[in-house]
Amino acid sequence: MVNRLVDYSSDEEEEATSNNHQPTEHKECRLLPNPIGKQCADETDQKAESVQHEGRIRSFPHERGNWASFVYIPIDDNHYLKALQQVIADLCSPVVSLSRFEEFHSSLSKTFVVRHHWIESLLSQFKQRLRNQTSFDLLFSAIDVYVNEEGTRTFVGLTTTNRQQTLDSIVNVIDNCLQDYNLPPFYQDRSFHTSILWCLGDRKKELEKYSSSMNRELERILDSDIDALTFEVKKFIFKTGNKQFDVPLC
Repeated sequence: MVNRLVDYSSDEEEEATSNNHQPTEHKECRLLPNPIGKQCADETDQKAESVQHEGRIRSFPHERGNWASFVYIPIDDNHYLKALQQVIADLCSPVVSLSRFEEFHSSLSKTFVVRHHWIESLLSQFKQRLRNQTSFDLLFSAIDVYVNEEGTRTFVGLTTTNRQQTLDSIVNVIDNCLQDYNLPPFYQDRSFHTSILWCLGDRKKELEKYSSSMNRELERILDSDIDALTFEVKKFIFKTGNKQFDVPLC
């Protein structure tokens, strides 16, 4: 099993900040806070968030006017996904307690931070530069384990084994849009996937023991219905803060 790092914000639906990814034309002067007071406040906020979000820690501090954002493909739910979640959770339960995702997606960008007044122009660029992209099918036919960059969460995901060239081309377009705002590109070593289960901490070693068994369960589902985990991609979604915007395909 290939073990990979993935970028997940612990709270993608809330505003957030990053001082490293702001275009020069949008720089603002701010008074520096008292470092001791800020440290105490940050530690208190982080502990409160850890309790509120089941131990997950936000990757960057909260600041009004900045929005955690990412671009993704929405994946429709079906009974095969639910069945696979149950089987794998039961399979791994002797060593790891896995939680289920209720919604599914495949990321096309890292989580990045935008100022609120950038949103409209960035959305317009996505739509303009992807206006000729046609819809396509994604087939998920393997299971892999992923760990976020902070090592605070582990994910069991379904990986896609088709359309790699198409997805790479789309990500390159998205990266070019983000570059105009000095925002981070997606990974060079890309593994397009949808996470179906997760747990806190880096539990890679425990879960990799079940890699063969997990993939055998997946093969049983595909043997019964070859199209069980094939999904038509008709749009992308640009999610920023608590808002989401469709980027339709041809």
